[in-house]
Amino acid sequence: MTTKTMSIVNQALSLSASERANIAQLLIQSLETSESYEEEWLDTVEQRRADILSGKVTPIKWNELKDFVYQQ
Repeated sequence: MTTKTMSIVNQALSLSASERANIAQLLIQSLETSESYEEEWLDTVEQRRADILSGKVTPIKWNELKDFVYQQ
């Protein structure tokens, strides 16, 4: 990171949690290139839900996934 970037990061880290959350949200929104991002996300969620309900996909508990990932 550049000195300028580190300066901005340090300033941001000195803010309250809610101010940092607002900045994070704005930064993430600035990265979203698709105007239909929310619609695309909802389509993905609906497809995943359908996959689970149809039995195509079997969900696992977070702890099981975490254990699997850290065993690798």
